[in-house]
Amino acid sequence: MPRIEAGMNFMDGKKYFDEYSRFVRRISFGNCPDYLWGEGTAFFVSYGSDFFLVTARHNILKDSISLAEHLLVTLPGPKKVIPFDMYLTNYDSSEDVQDFAIFRVDVGKALSMGIEGMDSLEIESKYLSSSLIADGEKLWFAGYPTPELPYDWDERKIFNHMLIKDGYKSKSDIGEFFGQFNSTSSELEWSGVSGSPVFAEREDKYYWIGMVVRGSGAMGILHFLNAEIIVRAIESSVRCFEKS
Repeated sequence: MPRIEAGMNFMDGKKYFDEYSRFVRRISFGNCPDYLWGEGTAFFVSYGSDFFLVTARHNILKDSISLAEHLLVTLPGPKKVIPFDMYLTNYDSSEDVQDFAIFRVDVGKALSMGIEGMDSLEIESKYLSSSLIADGEKLWFAGYPTPELPYDWDERKIFNHMLIKDGYKSKSDIGEFFGQFNSTSSELEWSGVSGSPVFAEREDKYYWIGMVVRGSGAMGILHFLNAEIIVRAIESSVRCFEKS
């Protein structure tokens, strides 16, 4: 069940949960889908015929060592692990702006495994630059805070409960490519929500505008990277794929 905190209309929260839960996933690592560890949030996007998993880069780093090769993302229901064939990141900007990672889905291999469809956020129709969202406008994020006791070691299970939270936008003190999500304080610690997508609404439709990079549940504040930075990286990579 979704976690919809006080201050948000439950029916609105349920509507968004039904949509967001199709493509927002908890980050896990391991050598097989029966034994997982780790924390963080990621989400699937599509651009043309390509599919990508997007998350915060610091989610897949431990002591400056990349854990990308141990990333496991499974389909809901059957434990089929999504295959990736490429890992993309950004080294041409300041450290904060570099804090995203993109994994391209190996579509050919996925089809051979019997994975015929994948829910994703379509960039062409569901993306807006956060620079187009005015300060004070309402926002949402959807992610997976790490619970106090996240693992059942006997059953080899991770407890997953998506949190949906609403707030409003303001300027971030991190820099020009960032926005700030302001909400009420949360009884949950927001460790684990880095990599969560941030949304705004236009004419009863939601649009992806950013990705969470840091925050505090006690303060009810998150900082998010403008989705435009991530979309540029995806567009650039797609153009390279087409040339190769």
